[in-house]
Amino acid sequence: MRRGEEPRHSLATRDSYWTSSRKLPLMATADAEGPFMAVLDGLLAKKEDKSSVSSSSNTRKNKGGRPAAGKRGGGKAKKMSKSARAGLLFPVTKFHRLLRKGRYARRISQSAAVYLSAVIEYLSAEMLELSGNACRDNKRQRLIPRHIVLAMKNDEELNQFCARVTCPGGGVLPFVHPALFAKGANSVPLRPVRRTSTSLCDPGTT
Repeated sequence: MRRGEEPRHSLATRDSYWTSSRKLPLMATADAEGPFMAVLDGLLAKKEDKSSVSSSSNTRKNKGGRPAAGKRGGGKAKKMSKSARAGLLFPVTKFHRLLRKGRYARRISQSAAVYLSAVIEYLSAEMLELSGNACRDNKRQRLIPRHIVLAMKNDEELNQFCARVTCPGGGVLPFVHPALFAKGANSVPLRPVRRTSTSLCDPGTT
């Protein structure tokens, strides 16, 4: 196009491409009441719907720019510990740290810590239950080492498992040899006779 000549079409100029009223091409404004205008109105409506959906999705994002975790409501997911996910009360993370610190193996998996914490929790619960029964039988309200020893020695499996365990202040099991009992069922056990040694210097002895 030479200098001084007008453009062949109105869309060739940048200023006249969009109108200031509805931002539509000039060739479309010439026939505003035709079917072409209805199609453009539908396209504009779809564009506005998409913009509203994108703005609502941006509001759900957190400060870091990532979408908020959780359900569709936008609530944050509650953090669960490894013990809670495994359904245990004993700390799985602490057991894992102690296993790695002890260097029992080159690699210690997470399932090993879960398994160990579950076993120790079961043994503790079993010992606590039997000790509570011994405490109740002795009409006491506080557990002492004596009750733990009674619970451990009276159970066959726990006695075998804790054969080399020493409990300070626990004492021993009460035991009376059957030979010390009389033949009757309701009789009192016999007391051993204490023999006194007689001295040779005693004048009463011959």
